[in-house]
Amino acid sequence: MISVEEALETLRANSLPLASEIVSLENLNRRVSAEAVKANTTVPPNAMSAMDGYGVRFDSTKKIGDRLAVIGEVPAGEEFSGTIGDGEAVRIFTGGKVPKGADHIVIQEDVSREGDWITLTCDQKKPSHIRQAGIDFRAGDEIIGRGEVLDAYAIAVLASADHRAIKVTSRPKVAIIANGNELIEPGQGGKGILSSTPYGLLSLLEDWGCEGEYLGIAGDSPEAIKEKIEAAKDYDLIIPLGGASVGDYDYMKPSFADAGFEFLFQKIKIKPGKPTWFAKRSHPSLQYVLGLPGNPASAMVCAHLFVKPLTDNLRGIPSPGHETQMAALGTDLPKQGGRDEYLRGVLEIAKDGRQIAKPLSRQDSSLLTPFLQANCFIVRKAGAEAAQENDPVEVIRL
Repeated sequence: MISVEEALETLRANSLPLASEIVSLENLNRRVSAEAVKANTTVPPNAMSAMDGYGVRFDSTKKIGDRLAVIGEVPAGEEFSGTIGDGEAVRIFTGGKVPKGADHIVIQEDVSREGDWITLTCDQKKPSHIRQAGIDFRAGDEIIGRGEVLDAYAIAVLASADHRAIKVTSRPKVAIIANGNELIEPGQGGKGILSSTPYGLLSLLEDWGCEGEYLGIAGDSPEAIKEKIEAAKDYDLIIPLGGASVGDYDYMKPSFADAGFEFLFQKIKIKPGKPTWFAKRSHPSLQYVLGLPGNPASAMVCAHLFVKPLTDNLRGIPSPGHETQMAALGTDLPKQGGRDEYLRGVLEIAKDGRQIAKPLSRQDSSLLTPFLQANCFIVRKAGAEAAQENDPVEVIRL
């Protein structure tokens, strides 16, 4: 039985990012860049007006009453062919290319116009309202690093940098297998224990940028489990649920061993989730299996703690793991036992601005409803001394 930290290190050391593929802008959301991306163009490409007004030489427009001759106009997308001289102005609109000779835009609210002449109605303090070429980025600048999760803003930047598609890591294909003769599917109206965890896991996998598929329930026999393993042979990761204890009908791990998987750990010093296990095989292709406990809450906790770091690594996101922060404990807690414990809790902001983390009263590993309230895990390290209300405590946001 290994520690949580050892389990995470084992996941990191024994998994590789998947192959890359070219994906268009429309389908990049939540994908992970497989390489650094440089801009194909400069933005803005030229000095552009930031306001509607008149392009001028600043030295010609310092004080109220200065008059300038309007010698032309620049709509957005067009260009003035001449050069502005002293005492001259060119009508310009937001996004218009700044004419040669101009170093200042007088906004239209600061002038009065009569025919082809404008008169300043406000003093001009300094050259303003010009967006210089390349203030966002220049051609050749790195705009996206390798291993970045792409969101709406990153995709907009890529489009602005004249990219139509980029190289990203393939999405992990994940197969979920439930196990147990006692299980039934929702909506069938039969007697038994409902197979609920796979449907929650599918949603988490989607949130984490994976393609998940539930392959159904395998009965308590080696033949039934091996049939599911064969059905999952083209997936990058298999997540079996349950069947990993030492009972007479727990055939999950022996069946994976028979299928050629090498076990890298078989238990973790964690509560809930001690039966979590990890294995991989190289033939017929590189494939991973991360076995989760059958108890629904244990499985969901361990999905956050171990499935997400593993799938992040497969997606090419550096440093898989979970970010923690400190908060004040909202209640007393007893001395911790011999395993790290992850308590479902509620993290709130107190009136004095402190973050307060309070564990929910029901922590049984079979209960799913506490997740409806929980927004964090409260981390209790093995052997930790009893904690008092307001003591600092480590939390993981959900």
